[in-house]
This record gives sequence, structure tokens and C-alpha cells, in this order.
Amino acid sequence: MINIVSDDSYFALGAQALLTQSGFQVAIMDSQLPLSLKRPAGFQHDDVILLSSDNRNLTIDTLLYAVAADMRVIQSVAGNISSDKWIDGVLPKKTAIHELPRIMKYILRRKVKDWLIELTLREMEVMDKLLKGKSNHAVSKEMQISEKTVSSHKLSALKKLGLSGLNSRAIVIYGSYHNLLQQRRYY
Repeated sequence: MINIVSDDSYFALGAQALLTQSGFQVAIMDSQLPLSLKRPAGFQHDDVILLSSDNRNLTIDTLLYAVAADMRVIQSVAGNISSDKWIDGVLPKKTAIHELPRIMKYILRRKVKDWLIELTLREMEVMDKLLKGKSNHAVSKEMQISEKTVSSHKLSALKKLGLSGLNSRAIVIYGSYHNLLQQRRYY
């Protein structure tokens, strides 16, 4: 099942129609309601969330929901994204909508690179706290380390993930990898 979360109702309805026509099971999740941290009815491990939003809070809430529900996130983001990022679940917003079914099939068939294994436990701990919206200062106080050390761990983790900054794209990619690592621990 592909669950669409978008603050653009035209995108959500168009994507739903195209994906349904291509044989996918699709549902639209209401982005105006707070996302519940429980698994959706009929949940299966191959369920994914297709996220298209410029709203940082919606992106973070959706990612936290996905982590709690063990769901993978595929996000449509602004800017130039090369096709090698599709495997990471990141698509450019300017992708032609009629290409979406083909791209979704490609993404869902491929395994996500397992870069999280390269991250140290400290880097993951810092990234987890930053993912929850905490500032470098708050993380440094909580972990009793300097802000410079927090920044160093964050930059090291981003570099290992092939990213340059902590933006919504980085949050989604890190969350996807973290989610996969958690699934591997339980199986």
C-alpha cells in the first residue's frame, strides 16, 4: 500500500489516480490531522508513504510516524535531484507525474543502501535527537558534550550519508535508513 501525505490536494489526487491505474493500492492520509503513532489498519512491511510537502513540520511528523509504524518514506523535494537518489526515496518535484508509477516500481524493487552501518552509535544518537527537532545547543546540554562536538558528529553523519546539510531531504533519508536498521534488528 502506498500512503500519500501531501499539502497539495491536486498532487495527492493525481498521484492516487495514476498509481491506482498502474495496479498499486493507494490511500491518501489527511495532512491536516495529527498523524497517529499507531500502525494503519491492514499494515504490511512493504507499505510506504509518498510525501510531497514543503512544510518542515509535516515532513518531520510524517517521518516520525513512519519510523513508529516501520514504514518507508519516499519524498518529493524541490531542487535538482539526480536519479541515483531515487533509490534513497528522494524524487524531484519537477518529475513528470506520468512517470511516477514507473519510478515507484523502480524504487520499491530496489534495496536501500545500508549506510547506517557506517555511522557510529554517537552519530546516530546525535542525529536522532536532531531529528526530533532539538537544536545543537539543546543536544549538547542533554548529552553533556560541547556544541562543536554535536556539530562534528552531525557533519560526519551527513557526509557518510552523502548529504551536505540537515534539511528536510536529509531528515527523510536518515529516517529511511534508521527505519531499515531498526527492522533488521527485529528480524
